[in-house]
Amino acid sequence: MAANRAMTAPWAPSRTARRLLVALIIIQFFPIPPLPGLGFAPENVFFLITGLYMLRRFVQMLGKDSRVMQLTVLFLVYALLRMFHNLVHSVSPFLPFEHFRIVIFILALAQICADDIMLRKVIKLLLVIAAIQIVFGLLIYVFGSPFADIRNWMLRVNVYEAFISKGSQLAGLYGPPHIFSYMLAAVPVLSVTMYLLERRLVWLGWMLLMLLGLFINAERAAMAALTVCTLLLVWKTSRALSSVLIVGVVGLGLVGVQQVVGYLSASNEQQLGSAYAHGTLTERLGETSVEEVISRIGYSLGGVSSVMKHPLLGPSKADYAREALGKDSGELLAGGEVKETLASHNHYVNIGVNAGVLGWVVAVWFFAILRRMHRISVERYRRNRPAYIRHCGITLALLAALMNAFFHNSGVFSPDLMTCLLIGLLIADYRLALREPQLRDTADEGEAGGEEEGANSNPRRSASRGPAMADQSGKRRLAPRPVG
Repeated sequence: MAANRAMTAPWAPSRTARRLLVALIIIQFFPIPPLPGLGFAPENVFFLITGLYMLRRFVQMLGKDSRVMQLTVLFLVYALLRMFHNLVHSVSPFLPFEHFRIVIFILALAQICADDIMLRKVIKLLLVIAAIQIVFGLLIYVFGSPFADIRNWMLRVNVYEAFISKGSQLAGLYGPPHIFSYMLAAVPVLSVTMYLLERRLVWLGWMLLMLLGLFINAERAAMAALTVCTLLLVWKTSRALSSVLIVGVVGLGLVGVQQVVGYLSASNEQQLGSAYAHGTLTERLGETSVEEVISRIGYSLGGVSSVMKHPLLGPSKADYAREALGKDSGELLAGGEVKETLASHNHYVNIGVNAGVLGWVVAVWFFAILRRMHRISVERYRRNRPAYIRHCGITLALLAALMNAFFHNSGVFSPDLMTCLLIGLLIADYRLALREPQLRDTADEGEAGGEEEGANSNPRRSASRGPAMADQSGKRRLAPRPVG
């Protein structure tokens, strides 16, 4: 009976499941405001339908893969800790609906994209979405109305969003410039990944469009994260000639991009009242001072210090403002000081601010599981070069988004849409990796024991294999060096 169950083919996503996932991705990047008389955004309907349709598959996946179960539980535990923090500090308590929605989204990605063809299609879909977002953002940057009016309608700007119009930093259709920077940091890495997989120069051209958007988006942390992760990807996956070609094309493209950005910014006048009008990336880099860097670091350190003084639940807004401003515990704050005190501009510090030291413990545990998934995937993809390249691309795109979060308030637990989407793809890729032949035994890999591993492993080979695989010299074979 066990042998028959082990040989059962893995679940193939139905056409309905695939279409629901595509609709869920698109409607989050191109949001529709609440329709008159409904009072809620249409995207919530898609989350509800997807959750109900995939519920049985979600339960099966969580029951058979302990790591996915742990990630899900930790994510929801953090949401509850944050809710309790707000309740205790007399902040308007919120039910963690956004976190529940993201859990549905991540699980849908992990389940439906655990298929090589579907995973590659979703990556390409992301590239297309990013291109549309950039082109529309450029139209707003150059012309303002009516394109700015369309974006303002989609995001209900008069309620939730700063006014983005002609001359503003490039923003996406789903959030302000600093939120859009997560996509601009990660998606170019996926463009290079697709070039390495398909050897089509169109993907490098796609990356140049992303770079044009990044220069006008002007978020310096995103550019730094993208540079580091792209170089890591080329180093980990490319041969010498390919590396030279990629670096050469991107280098020449940067010169062209800078010329285009210079022309657009010189001939463009900012619309009165536009927010986020801080100039292009080149201008912002030129204006960066030591004092600004020290100020950013100071805010982060102030947040850490505040959490250590209130380790159980994290500080209240007043406590955080007082300690960030360097005031004594008994010193009174002026009327607007609490509201005007900036957040730490570091997502990982904010985790502790919003949930105490226990929030940091949850985050460390969460990232440790993701790292273990990555290492198992690297081991399983040793002899499958295309899958290894794809895995490195997804991992480094996620790493770029996580690095960007060191200088912004959004991130995994906020939750940020792009970061959580990449986590879903990484889990899906890990579940695909479990179907690859296991080249060596480790206690940790043995406990992975997910649905896919049992579905595709060869029971005869597993029974005949010894306790550890070794080469002729008797030494254990090593896996390739993991990314990050």
